[in-house]
Amino acid sequence: MSAEKTIIGLTGNIGSGKSVVRRMLQHLGAFGIDADNLTHLAMSPGAPAYAPIIRLFGTWVVGEDKQILRKRLGKLVFADPQALQALEGILHPIVRQATRMLVERANQAVVVIEAIKLLDGDLVNLCDSVWVVDAGEKVRIQRLVEQRQFTLEDARQRVYAQSPQAEKLRRADVVIHNDGDLAQTWSQVQSAWHALHQPAPSASRSQSTTPQALAPIEAPTIGESGIMVRRGSAADSQAIAEFLSTPGKPLTAKQVLASFGSQAYLLASLGDTLLGVLGWRVENLIARVGSVSLAETADAWRVLPLLWAHLEGRAHELQAEVVLMALNEKAAHQWQEIANKAGYLAQPIAEMDVLLWREVAKELVSESGEHTPNIFCKKLREKRVLRPI
Repeated sequence: MSAEKTIIGLTGNIGSGKSVVRRMLQHLGAFGIDADNLTHLAMSPGAPAYAPIIRLFGTWVVGEDKQILRKRLGKLVFADPQALQALEGILHPIVRQATRMLVERANQAVVVIEAIKLLDGDLVNLCDSVWVVDAGEKVRIQRLVEQRQFTLEDARQRVYAQSPQAEKLRRADVVIHNDGDLAQTWSQVQSAWHALHQPAPSASRSQSTTPQALAPIEAPTIGESGIMVRRGSAADSQAIAEFLSTPGKPLTAKQVLASFGSQAYLLASLGDTLLGVLGWRVENLIARVGSVSLAETADAWRVLPLLWAHLEGRAHELQAEVVLMALNEKAAHQWQEIANKAGYLAQPIAEMDVLLWREVAKELVSESGEHTPNIFCKKLREKRVLRPI
């Protein structure tokens, strides 16, 4: 699409682990677009696909809160190929427009577009390289049941309704095998990432593009007291594991390394002493902070504002509209004044303006394991990024 950007098209059948690979690529410096989740935005009240879907399928697909019931709609279309084709005829042009807009606005040199139907539409024409994530049928069905709470019958229906994985593999430039160990998946993604940046054999040295040029190392944030905040890397896995381990919940470097597929880490340190670790990711234009931990000796008033400022800078570069942060009850009580001064306000989930924000906030509460929701919110933009569509 652009001589200045490399576009990776990422696909694979449901349950293969596409999102895990996309997040790994984002961790390496790519800008990630989840085209499948853009369909959820397109179906929300007031969005372009909302009224056409109701006209086509009837009000029975609408819940009491006026939202389209995606599971109910999915059951219908995955049992009826003609209905699925009609739904895709509504959604695909809108998602294609939104994807193009995000690609054009991205400042990163590598953009990855995750789409389950990548090879069936026009999105593939944007891509310089097609990556396919592969996993066995049994593994994919098990993941849908265990991770997405599908019934076994629904999981099988979704898996069997899709085009054969073999066709996707035939058209792949890169295949990532994701049947088990995330550390092995991470290793494959890293290798493919570095191979992507190798110059063509005919290219001269002066024309070659290095991984560093395509994904520059983020500059750290350094406070007046000398505290430095930077992105954590694979080399920091052992230090992160030791910092986050508790007597009842030990953590290994291998577990941290595997978690790089779901989140990035920001590290705050003074000299060689680690003072704080923040786990986060940007998805669907939302920066989500799942955990913030400080050393007992850390000065929260100095460390937290630096962590959040670095986070916001990176999140803004990734076009995030908002930061949603989950804090446990103790942290929320201790740090509320600091958070408020930094612009983070505790907000009941039911009062959030945007449905997707509410859904992500609920996920953060569920993942945290806390009984009392403590979600802090800070808007990064007044105007929504995809408002034009």
